[in-house]
Amino acid sequence: SIDRAPQTVLFGLPDTILATSTVPLSAVSSSGQIPTIGVISGPGIIQGQTLFFTNQGECVVAACVNGNENWRDACTLATVQVSLATADITLYNMTQPYDGTPIAPLVETVPEFLSVEILYNGSAQAPVNVGSYSVEVRVTDPQWYGETSGLLTIIRGEQRILFTNPGVCARTSTPELVAGSSALLPTDFTVVEGPASIQTNNARYFASFTQTGRVSIA
Repeated sequence: SIDRAPQTVLFGLPDTILATSTVPLSAVSSSGQIPTIGVISGPGIIQGQTLFFTNQGECVVAACVNGNENWRDACTLATVQVSLATADITLYNMTQPYDGTPIAPLVETVPEFLSVEILYNGSAQAPVNVGSYSVEVRVTDPQWYGETSGLLTIIRGEQRILFTNPGVCARTSTPELVAGSSALLPTDFTVVEGPASIQTNNARYFASFTQTGRVSIA
């Protein structure tokens, strides 16, 4: 009797590769049959005749042909070690004024638009109040690696005061003084110059005059 002949499959992969790279796949058998190529384990997927990677790790791929009445089954395994590609991270706007809302730096990655995780003193919550906060940024995209750190400083913000000028007043009048802060903080009044004093009544402020003349109130 004549036994089925063994056959070999010629197939290989690079030893190492970046997760952002791809590998064109091809394999040939000594019998002339077309091998079937599939991922056995690891972070690889095959689309058409191209091997893609979704993460880091060891990827094992097999190229196999089935036997027939003349040839035995045959497979060849190939292994590639997949590493994350390196991304650059730059932090901008690390000093900002207080405005009552959470403050975050501008994060730029190269390549652009990679997903990142940002921690402020170890918390994912962006700070609000004046102070200095350690910032740690890490790329979370599964194909990329990158991290950086910095110091975010929130300085005291500027506020505006809207003060309604009482205008020309009679000496015997007691005009109410009305002012508002853009920061919604309570306002107070003081006489800068002139024959006047400030009186309060139920958290309201009034000016009174001891004689005629120019009065400046802040």
